[in-house]
Formats: sequence, structure tokens, C-alpha cells
Amino acid sequence: MHECICTYLHNNNISENVGFVSNLSDWSEKLLTGRCILTLADQKMGQVILNQAISILKSIDRELPVIVITDKEKQDEAAELISAGASDYITTDNLRRIIPVVNREIRAYKEMIAAGKAKQEIKELQNIIHSAEDEIYILESDSFSIRFANRKAAKNLQYSIDELKTMSMNDITKEVLPISTLTGNSTGARKSFYIKMVRKDKTTYPAEAVFQTAETEGKRAILVILHDITEKEIAKQHAVVMNKAIEASASAVTITDSNFNIIYVNQAQCRLSGRTRKDLLDSSVIATVDGKGKSADFSGALSKCRDGKSWVGEYNKLTRDGEPYTVLGSVSPI
Repeated sequence: MHECICTYLHNNNISENVGFVSNLSDWSEKLLTGRCILTLADQKMGQVILNQAISILKSIDRELPVIVITDKEKQDEAAELISAGASDYITTDNLRRIIPVVNREIRAYKEMIAAGKAKQEIKELQNIIHSAEDEIYILESDSFSIRFANRKAAKNLQYSIDELKTMSMNDITKEVLPISTLTGNSTGARKSFYIKMVRKDKTTYPAEAVFQTAETEGKRAILVILHDITEKEIAKQHAVVMNKAIEASASAVTITDSNFNIIYVNQAQCRLSGRTRKDLLDSSVIATVDGKGKSADFSGALSKCRDGKSWVGEYNKLTRDGEPYTVLGSVSPI
């Protein structure tokens, strides 16, 4: 019987995915190969042993299909094995069923494996999205209702994810969103803009936003990625204050690039040299220095600056008219 069935399966090109077992030793051998996705179990093994073997098999792989081959007189016992985890049974007088049943179980098993893999991939993707440093949302394309929000969004806005799913994007922003033009566009249309977000406690924070049309689960949606730029805005404000302070300073300040070409001068530098800012920008700082006398060490000061060191000393500079004047200056790398 065993050889007959194996030959039959081989002739129908499905033996590769099937293992036939008639005793516990066979069963152990098949499990160790890791290749058997469907097992045909001969009920000659005995009801109790088969029951135990099926339980062990299901503990290893709950979805692995088992088909019991039984004599016609033992159909009731075979039916009981289905409650133990067997997928189906075939009687020896109706072996014609074996091909469609085997094909059905192989197909179902492969679909389950694929679904499980897809589910795992989705779970991994969600973990990546939830661990992102940017806020990520998926919105309904017509109402802008929030279908999905990641943990960063919930943390920044001080809401729970479940609370956010009951809200619209308009509930967490301080302005009318210019995204209505996206809804009529094809998938992949993008719009970027500055936005102010409103936390649960009504405080606000600035963000750079990218809205893009997308398709999820067969429905049009809007993917939103927000980057909190609070620190960037604070740094920008500090830069403005610093620029005003340097500009108002009574000390002459010059900033150059790594080649010592001037990229910034303040008003005091312009007044002291008698040159306009336009005259000084892009020119070499070396061209503004008198190369004689006290200025001989200035080239050495620039070398120190290249090495990451600072220098303080006196040297002569030249006015627009070529007249030298002495300054006490410092040169520092930044």
C-alpha cells in the first residue's frame, strides 16, 4: 500500500511536498528533514499512537496538515482523529481522492505560510514606523480623519494613539491645511509646507510637513510625515540674536572660509578699514594686511588656525587708500 501510494503521488508530481509515515520512526525521520509540509499517516499505527503523534506534530507546527489513510471500517475512528488535529482522512477503497485532497491541503498550507509571512512583514514595518523620530500619519483622503498615527505623534501631541484615531488632522493643527488640492490628484502627488501643531494642552510647536497621496488596502489615503523643528527654530532665533550682537559690536569682526576668503564682516570692520562690505566680501583677508613690520607673523597665525589653534597679536592692516593702521587682533578657527 505504502509503495503504491508513493508511486501514485510521484506520477502526479506532488510527492516532493508529501511524506508517508506508517510508524513513529518514519514520523521522526520526516520531521527532522524539515521539508515535509504534508503527512499521510497510515491508521495501522493505531488510534492512540496516531493521536499522540498528531498532538506532537501540531505542537511543532500547528498549521502542518496531516491526512489519515484508513480502512473503510475504521472511518469513525479516523473522524475522531480530525478533532485531534488531522486535516482529513481517506479510505483505502477511495484512494482517487488522495490527489485533490493533497493538492488542497498543500495549497492551503502554502497560503497560510504566505499570510503569516506577510503578517510578520507588516508587524516589522509597523515597528519601524513606530520607532521613527518623525511623526507619521495616514489620513482619509476626503475627511482627513486619522486612520493611523505612530508613537512619536502620540508623544509629541500628548494624546494616546486611540485618541488620535478619533480625530481629524484639522483638530491638531492651528491653521487651514492647503492639502485639498491633493485629493483630486493621482497617487504619489506631494505637497510640502510649514505647519503649527497643537498639543492636548493647547501649546503649539512648529513642524515641516510632507503630505503625499497613497493607496492602502485598496483605498485612497494621504500619507503625512511631520518633523518637529522646535530646536531648529530656536537655533535660528539664536543665530539672529548673535548676528545682531556681532553687527552692533564696537570690535571689528571678520569671518573667512577655509581658504581665508572673507564671507562676513560687521559694520565696525567696514568703518575701521574705510571699505564697504561689498568691497571686502570674497576678497582674501591676506590682501587687507600690510606685509611689513608687525604683520610678518600674520601668515604664521593663519597656519596655526589651519591646525585648529588660536593666535593673538598685533599686526598692521591697510585702509582702502593703502594707509596702514595697527590692530590688536585674534585669529580663531570655528
